[in-house]
Amino acid sequence: MRAAICAMFFLLSTVAPVHTDDYFPKNVFGSSKLDSFRAEFYLAHLKFLHEPSLLLESRDRKAQSYRFLWLRTFHHAVVIRLDILSDGTGTLVTKMSSGGAGFGMPDRKIIEDVSRPVSRAEVQSLLAVLDEKHFMKIPSYITHDQTGTDGSEWVLEGVRDGQYHVVARWTPCNHSGSGKQVVCSIGRTFAFDLGHLPIPENEVY
Repeated sequence: MRAAICAMFFLLSTVAPVHTDDYFPKNVFGSSKLDSFRAEFYLAHLKFLHEPSLLLESRDRKAQSYRFLWLRTFHHAVVIRLDILSDGTGTLVTKMSSGGAGFGMPDRKIIEDVSRPVSRAEVQSLLAVLDEKHFMKIPSYITHDQTGTDGSEWVLEGVRDGQYHVVARWTPCNHSGSGKQVVCSIGRTFAFDLGHLPIPENEVY
């Protein structure tokens, strides 16, 4: 936890001041100090990677976007965002920062920032997964979710028909219940089916 705190303060010091309420609904992850810290930790990485607020984007009822933020303690932070266009195709943006996401590093930098067009078939494939898993109805958080200091945060966001939804789970692929396996499945779809990330299985946690 100490490493994560150091990482958050370092990241926040490198970006312009932004309130978590601009990115996440108030108390969406709970109302405790730890829950507030969690939202600030997510925000720090999103801002460092120059990611837009999907919460603000939801004000446009025509906007449709989905994002996966993957924060592994000992590996690079990853963001994969799909912006769906009016013709049913999309644009996929993949970003990655250096160092372990759980550690503050003075030389941290963005090491990947690429985008590619996504076909209607790929868009529909992701939407089918999200609908099958009832993504927009999964509780945003669960109490006592974090069971250790080393692991990963999986954060999924979606904007559709003017509605914003976010779901966060701690190290979901290693646990069952409370929607964790669903979050793991959706995150893997982003990382591997859409993002084609060359990440070995022993680094998926």
